[in-house]
Amino acid sequence: RRLAVAVLLLGILGVSLLLGGLGYLFGPAVYRIATNRGQLVIETTDPDVEVTVKQGGQEVKIVDLRTHKEVTLQAGTYQLELTQGKEGLMLSTNQFTLERGGQQIVKVWLESPTAVSVQAPPAKAADEVRRFEGHTGPVKSVAFSPDGRYVLSGSGWPDGDKTIRLWDVASGKELRRFGGHTEEVESVAFSPDGRRAVTGGDRSVTGGDRNVHLWDVESGKETGALEGHTGGVTSVAWSSDSRRILTGALDPTLRLWDPVTGKEVLRLETGVWSESVALSPDGRQALSGGRDNIVRLWDLGTGKEVRRLEGHTGELYSVAFSPDGRQALSGGADKTIRLWDLATGKEVRRFEGHTDRVACLAFSPDGRRALSASWDKTVRLWDVDSGRELHRFEGHRDYAECVAFSPDGRYALSGGGGESKDGRNWQAGSDFALRLWRLPETTQPPEPKLLYALPCLDRQQGVPANIDQTGISSDGRLFFGAGDAGPTGTIRVWDLATGKQVQEFVPGNAFGYSLAQFIPGGLYLIASYAQEKDLYLWEIATGKVVRKFVGHTGNLPVFAVSPDGKRILSWDEAWDKDRTIRLWDVETGKELRKLEGHTDRTAGVFSPDGKQVLTFSLDKTLRLWDVESGQELQRLAGHSEACRGCFSPDGQQVLSWSDDHTIRLWDLASGQEIRRFEGLKAKVYHAEFVAGGRLVVAMPSAPPDDKKLWIWETASGKLANEIDYGQYGEDGWSITASPDGRLALVSVAADASVRVLDLATGKETHRYDGCPKARAFSFSRDGTLAVAGSFRAGLYVFRLPLPEKAGH
Repeated sequence: RRLAVAVLLLGILGVSLLLGGLGYLFGPAVYRIATNRGQLVIETTDPDVEVTVKQGGQEVKIVDLRTHKEVTLQAGTYQLELTQGKEGLMLSTNQFTLERGGQQIVKVWLESPTAVSVQAPPAKAADEVRRFEGHTGPVKSVAFSPDGRYVLSGSGWPDGDKTIRLWDVASGKELRRFGGHTEEVESVAFSPDGRRAVTGGDRSVTGGDRNVHLWDVESGKETGALEGHTGGVTSVAWSSDSRRILTGALDPTLRLWDPVTGKEVLRLETGVWSESVALSPDGRQALSGGRDNIVRLWDLGTGKEVRRLEGHTGELYSVAFSPDGRQALSGGADKTIRLWDLATGKEVRRFEGHTDRVACLAFSPDGRRALSASWDKTVRLWDVDSGRELHRFEGHRDYAECVAFSPDGRYALSGGGGESKDGRNWQAGSDFALRLWRLPETTQPPEPKLLYALPCLDRQQGVPANIDQTGISSDGRLFFGAGDAGPTGTIRVWDLATGKQVQEFVPGNAFGYSLAQFIPGGLYLIASYAQEKDLYLWEIATGKVVRKFVGHTGNLPVFAVSPDGKRILSWDEAWDKDRTIRLWDVETGKELRKLEGHTDRTAGVFSPDGKQVLTFSLDKTLRLWDVESGQELQRLAGHSEACRGCFSPDGQQVLSWSDDHTIRLWDLASGQEIRRFEGLKAKVYHAEFVAGGRLVVAMPSAPPDDKKLWIWETASGKLANEIDYGQYGEDGWSITASPDGRLALVSVAADASVRVLDLATGKETHRYDGCPKARAFSFSRDGTLAVAGSFRAGLYVFRLPLPEKAGH
């Protein structure tokens, strides 16, 4: 029989649909149709629901393709029609829903223009880039791998899928499933090197799975468990130095673990269920939040509670440290987010706008923005300094439960899912997809400035050391300074966010000059010394020598590290004693093979994929080698003097430069010279690819006769620019181009400044004062920071100008 009902949603007045044309829309999705009374919102949660808009927008029909039930909405007073009676139709004053078997599959309501304008985000929402679909229960936790290439997610409720899944960010495909949990998964985290993962779960107070699980990411195999909690594990965190794991549980304790031995290192009795924990960037403090509405700050050295942050009026579900460790965010049932000063314990700012509990929070890598996920089904982006909501991401059909920033700060990842009616059986079409969002660009970039000037005193003489080598770790957390650092050759490591020294490596003997390089992942550092024939592998967390690489016959062996951190290439600085290049296994310290064939002094670099090595020599040749076999693959000959070289970013070409005043581009497949970059009238000190290989930059080795930076287009060989830094007179100390090809840094000794030059125009755009004799510049991977050493004047950390947006 046929049922016609006037819906109170629309009142007595008619509503005209403004959507024209004929359209067929299939669930699961949310459809918004403009009317003269506001937006008609149709939410379908099942792929077997068909929504048809027809008759020039004068009728909307909703059909359940399984039961053949229909609902038709017509212009004027809406008419609801069911072909099989009124079963499954629910009416209220502001919406109606269509159900199948007690589970809602369609919901329809009207948003008035006023309501829409009030609820609209203050800025245009960023795009949803991709969905990761496959979970069959709510997604409770998500994490990006340190390199941003992978995503880890944990899911579950009593009848959820209870799995951890590894996803490929670029494609959205599920790569691997970790199936060891017997209860729901509450929290997941990657190790700092991205090779391992830790997970915890189970909401029950007694019984169930109390273990914290450790995994090998590449194989998906469980490698161990941290056993001891007597209540469900709600939150896990891995320290930045990889040496500790922090867990929070309902037992109620926080526990600190050694992931290598699996032993409990420290137990903190909280007296309250902990819903969220966080580790400070330096690993010395912890935050916890839980059922008593209080954020607690803990000292992990003493095990004592340092401070309580009070003000929330509901239980807490998320806490987070700022990247510099000086502030914290908290959020929970009172729907607010609060920013705290950890030194004073005072509330700095409150972020308001969510209409349901705040389930998860995250700081951006630069600490300037924050993300929140809420049960109001939204993910929101906030400005930390002002507390202003920047963007709102709408798309989750159920609770937004978790959120994370990508390592580069350009994307957000969120997950969630609604609760079932009985806590066990899920509504058909529930939304368990992870969503990747493109974040809007910041409208006001941070001002370029000198962030830190660090003295870096020589340990024995008490004067600033001579630092002529610096480097930033691949994850952007740490930087080092090395060189002629006094009689001991001390190498120091600092935290890039705070400028605090975190480690120093002092050899047992007086070695003098030192060389260093981070192993990718930022956990280890390789070094060599002027009076020592061996290479040293130092563990940054402990400051101890992990192993030595023994075999060179001359002092101060020079080295290069493979992109994956598994191999080291080294050669003898005492060129006349040893003309071979050696390949080492980092894990074992064993020499794998020698690359032999050059007839004079030799050096080398790895290809971008780490499968090949390019060597160059005073014998005027460059040679290409296969890393696995040690076979020579190609010989590039043509230079008439000593030469050096590097790979293009795609590994298909080689750039070489020489004392014969030429720079040449080679095709590796054929071994042929493609072109020469003309114009130089002096020996070439250094050349490299920048801007992703689009440009070639070179600097002559004969200043002050030729104080210029030369820039060519790689594809055409055309000279793009010629920057004369001789404008700074005889006092131009050094010049270095940024890897992204945007700018160059010039140190001017006369006024103790560093100038920023635009590579496209050659014009000076910024100036940093108070950094005498700066040199040895290195850049962060994202191009936002630079570090410099100096001649006995300390180290400097600069915030660089960001590129201007197109159209501005």
